[in-house]
Amino acid sequence: MEGMDLNRPMQYQFASFRYFAPGEHHMTRICKRDVLLLVTEGCLRFSEDGIAHEVSAGEYYIQKRGSHQQGDVASDSPKYLYVHFLGEWSEEEPVLPRRGTFSIKGMESLLKQLDKACHEGRTLAEQLSLFYRILTELKPNPVSNSIGEQMAEYVKAHRFESVTLEALAKRFGYSQNQIINIMQKTFGCSPLQYLHRQRLHHGEWLLRVTSKPLQQVSEECGYGDYSQFYKQFLKIYGISPRQWRISHQE
Repeated sequence: MEGMDLNRPMQYQFASFRYFAPGEHHMTRICKRDVLLLVTEGCLRFSEDGIAHEVSAGEYYIQKRGSHQQGDVASDSPKYLYVHFLGEWSEEEPVLPRRGTFSIKGMESLLKQLDKACHEGRTLAEQLSLFYRILTELKPNPVSNSIGEQMAEYVKAHRFESVTLEALAKRFGYSQNQIINIMQKTFGCSPLQYLHRQRLHHGEWLLRVTSKPLQQVSEECGYGDYSQFYKQFLKIYGISPRQWRISHQE
């Protein structure tokens, strides 16, 4: 697995929170630095060397220096911390994988501290210390990795299928109430809400870049009945899928 070599020194440069306006696209560029993206709200969309990526709330991604990045489609009003740095890439452990999940609530304070330290011109040593703490928190650990993050990975991997509390309870060995509490504590939502969020991110993308019938879009998002897709979409976005497509399709 390719990732950032955690045994090599890294040249931290700067960090800041970034907020996208509705309909805003990722910039087109060839970045001269590695960029760690930690998304806390919405969904960031871009392509890297022609491969499309979506980074949703509670996920991180490392853009590789020298790669061509482009905002092919608009993002879903993401809020994220980006960190520019130079590191060494490797496939030998210990590495930080290019992509993974993190606890928004658990890391919120740390992300804000780094953003504040950078904007207030704190010492490089203090900023670097915070950056390394973030990398340490992100490093997967088979023993201590958050069970909530493992549940989220499972839900996302099966988001187009029927994911039930019963299935999660059987998969992770917790009661249904415990699973709800764990997801609520980690991501601020129930497993069902997290499932709908992941499905709708995909549905939004399909509405924007394709002309597929609404029923087909709903089916490809895991909803057998369009009325279910309509209900959830309206709850999250405040307008119907048809109205959203008319106002956002390129």
